[in-house]
Amino acid sequence: MRQSRRRYQPAPSRGGIDDDLPLATDSAPVEVPHVTTPSRLNPLGLKGAGEGGTIPAIAALLSAVESALEPFGVRIADAPITPECIVALIGEAVRGSAR
Repeated sequence: MRQSRRRYQPAPSRGGIDDDLPLATDSAPVEVPHVTTPSRLNPLGLKGAGEGGTIPAIAALLSAVESALEPFGVRIADAPITPECIVALIGEAVRGSAR
């Protein structure tokens, strides 16, 4: 199937020049040889992929915990949080409001 080229519509101040915009199909083919380089960090040699999508999940979780503890006046500034950390934060917030 032949891909149609889109024509650039120049501004009138360019004198009516009708330039073609390059498409991805205009570039030279690129060959990437498959190279296997197992990771030495785990016994299966696996490498991670896609962890970047999990980064916001930590912030969302901390925000949800902070919202749940809002009646106590808890503000979470560090991660990770543990049950012991939550108890300590509640204790600090209660002691701070009693002053």
